Amino acid sequence: SFFAKNSGLFSPYFPLFFVQLNGRTLRITVFADRIEIMSPGELHWGVDKEKFLNGKASAKWRNQSFTYLFNKLQLAQSEGQGIPTIFRTMKEEGCPDPSFEIETDSITCILPAHPRHRMVRELQEIQDKIILGRLDEAKEQTFNLLETDLYNFRTLDLYCEIIAKQKRPQELYHLYHLKIWIFMRLIQIHSSILQKF
Repeated sequence: SFFAKNSGLFSPYFPLFFVQLNGRTLRITVFADRIEIMSPGELHWGVDKEKFLNGKASAKWRNQSFTYLFNKLQLAQSEGQGIPTIFRTMKEEGCPDPSFEIETDSITCILPAHPRHRMVRELQEIQDKIILGRLDEAKEQTFNLLETDLYNFRTLDLYCEIIAKQKRPQELYHLYHLKIWIFMRLIQIHSSILQKF
């Protein structure tokens, strides 16, 4: 999602964003792994809490005049589509579902970052360790990533950079054997599945 792709960009500059609404504060907080939007006010009494949490509640408006005005000015999308749109957009982008915390005086929407954002952060950690000369830690972390995804080219590149700095080219041979072992294991698993049918 936009937030997942850009939270690294926004984090240093806008870790906490406040907007005043009728003396109450809307708060948007950007974390490394999520964005939280805290909206003041309680859930409208006519909205079913369970349906709301699942993104299926129908809209109930506190002020019909504002709703009409914003729709006429084209400042609002369609009535009652906000929560379903959030669920749909997060799903389309491959992000985990949003979650909501409903309190007596506020509702907080939590938008988790895309799973690849975690990988980007981990690769950045590895790069930082390489720069700081903590090569053994960086190599172990890189190797763990390669065990889960041997074809991640950025991780392979970092692994090669580490062993080049350590002047241990023979470790590429070890990586090559790991790749063959994983390939053979996949063939065994595939064969056992086929034998069951």
